[in-house]
Amino acid sequence: MTAITDPARELADLCLRLQETGRTDPAGAEFLARKLKVPEWSAEFYALIFAIARRVEDLRAIVETLDIDDDVRAETLADLDQIAQAFTRNGLNNNWSHSLKNYLSPTQVKPLRTLSQFLRNQYPTPRLEDAEREELLSEVDKLLGWLNDQQLADQDFVRQALVEGLTQFRHRLERLEWVGWGYTLQSMRDVIGAYLALERGLPPQDLEPTATVIVKRVGALIAKVYEKVHLAKGVLEAGDTVLRLYGMAALMTQGPSAIVALLPQAGHGQ
Repeated sequence: MTAITDPARELADLCLRLQETGRTDPAGAEFLARKLKVPEWSAEFYALIFAIARRVEDLRAIVETLDIDDDVRAETLADLDQIAQAFTRNGLNNNWSHSLKNYLSPTQVKPLRTLSQFLRNQYPTPRLEDAEREELLSEVDKLLGWLNDQQLADQDFVRQALVEGLTQFRHRLERLEWVGWGYTLQSMRDVIGAYLALERGLPPQDLEPTATVIVKRVGALIAKVYEKVHLAKGVLEAGDTVLRLYGMAALMTQGPSAIVALLPQAGHGQ
């Protein structure tokens, strides 16, 4: 049985992993790039910083809706605002010790553990063991390697959407260890959206042989991911209409004509 965590505890755990000082006192950007094992100021670096900042924003939105005392709400929001400062331009350019002292101190981070008690039932998130995470990363790598060697004659934008979504999913799973909520799961929804467009949004007789194989391989990976996080039934059945709509939005800028056939189906939740 996969252990359960929640968005607040995930952020707290990440902040604790970043509680590190050494003989040198690097700038925030240098420290985070080294800790997250990405090149400083690279696209991957910005993507991870954005994912962390977005997690703080999403938690703020959740706190606004919680049935808690106003003073507790105000204090929690203030703590989240402080944490966010560590990942702004000032936080990245200042010495990392400055962020540890002013933005990521126990004063700001510990209340997140209390917040998680309010979120665990409503926003359960799978906490994968290292072996489980490595297994999923291996599966994603295999599919990415295969997809990068393929090319669709008429709908190659769908293959590219799959590659981009899988890459984002892999990046957040490996570097942030976040798997089931927020932007990590959103990346997988990008993959599912493209998959649904390819599988159901195009007439079956128009699918070229390579596209048919892609559908099978991506479908197998999706099943593998949600088997690991114990969400397959809820997401792929009850959430089918949401995923269709999400997939259409994600792909609309890349090729609206390929999703036209999907529109009537989405309205009926089929």
